[in-house]
Amino acid sequence: MSHPLEDEVLIELGKLTWAAVELEDRVDAVCHCIRHTNPREDRRAIGQKIRDARSDLRTWSEGSAVREVDGWLAAAASALESRNAFLHATPLAVFDGNQQPVGVALAEMPRTGRNYNERPMTVKGVREVIIELEAAKAEWVGAIRSASQNRPRL
Repeated sequence: MSHPLEDEVLIELGKLTWAAVELEDRVDAVCHCIRHTNPREDRRAIGQKIRDARSDLRTWSEGSAVREVDGWLAAAASALESRNAFLHATPLAVFDGNQQPVGVALAEMPRTGRNYNERPMTVKGVREVIIELEAAKAEWVGAIRSASQNRPRL
């Protein structure tokens, strides 16, 4: 039987995964709005879709709506990168001053210009990533509305 804290951490990991799935789905919708492709055939990684969409935005008429969409895509990309760093981290055992094990941490290796980070594998440590994912997701309606209203018409 596992320790109750471990169960709580596992529940938070499930929430993190769901928050990432939801954000990625919304990012995909915004990117598809900017660069119209068939979503069933578009097999590019989400990071590539974001880079392509942001590149396409630079060809649109400059304005606050375009800056809003670009800013949202940048925040979403950062949150998804945090998700990647977290989920691809290396588990570490944490010891106290007497060399007794006191917990687990995740060593997030430097990725995309980020620094090395050790995140405690606790409810609080997992929630930090969830909060970033959910904050990025919160503004998606404005981003897709701005993208659809301001994209160049063919």
